[in-house]
Amino acid sequence: MKLEKSGFSCPLANANLTTRFGVYSFVCIGIMTAALWYIVSNDLTKDMLDREWETTAKIVRAEVKWHMTPEDFKVQDLSAVAPRFEDLLRQLIIMPDIVRIKAYNRQGTIIWSDEKRLIGTSFSDNPELKKAFGGTVVVDLSPIDKGENVYERGSFQGLVELYVPIFSADKKEVIGVIETYKAVDDFFKDIKRARAKVLIVALGGGLLLYLALFAIVRQASRKISEQQANLLKMQSELVASQRMAAVERRPRPWHMESATRFHLSALPLSSPCSTAAVKMATI
Repeated sequence: MKLEKSGFSCPLANANLTTRFGVYSFVCIGIMTAALWYIVSNDLTKDMLDREWETTAKIVRAEVKWHMTPEDFKVQDLSAVAPRFEDLLRQLIIMPDIVRIKAYNRQGTIIWSDEKRLIGTSFSDNPELKKAFGGTVVVDLSPIDKGENVYERGSFQGLVELYVPIFSADKKEVIGVIETYKAVDDFFKDIKRARAKVLIVALGGGLLLYLALFAIVRQASRKISEQQANLLKMQSELVASQRMAAVERRPRPWHMESATRFHLSALPLSSPCSTAAVKMATI
């Protein structure tokens, strides 16, 4: 069975060490930097949002406990509790960006709101309200397009709905829900600035790491190239010396040596030519 060679070849297979390291490390450090920015910025955003909603929920519960009683969420005459809710509103609007407040009784009916046209109404298409009656603080960042938002659509943009469950004195029963609407444009601008700072730090750290590693590898690559050049030079010199030694040790042909001895024997011993010939023959 004959295996065919694959047509795929690495584009940097013939590149030098510095080039390959530069490309590969740039890709790896870039991916690492992007992943680090994504994880850190998302965690930072989540922590900022959670802290914002938790702080708002604590303030709402504290003000409700100070100005309201559990019976205020159970009354049938809604006008009787209006003054206390007005006091509650004056305290809550001190908080930045609070633009609307709604109070629900246990049946899901709006018993008070700063938008008077909503008092006495109820809306079934509100899953966040149902979840809040389960005892959980609920944050809705979706567009204001539910039935209860009929008076907010044309007046506000970018609102966040926060549903705060109100418990009975023994903490065993949810007696009502306070819904606040917050304009969070400035808050999300702060989040964007924080994410941008994290991105700048991540890019700066990744670039610094890349440059430091690239400088080290480039210096090492130059050193390796110099050592390889020296080794090649030494190898060529060694080969040349071996060739010269082989030439010097090469034996003379026997017929040349016999002819030399014959001619030397024919010359007189006292002849200068014979003396010179003897010297050359002995070399």
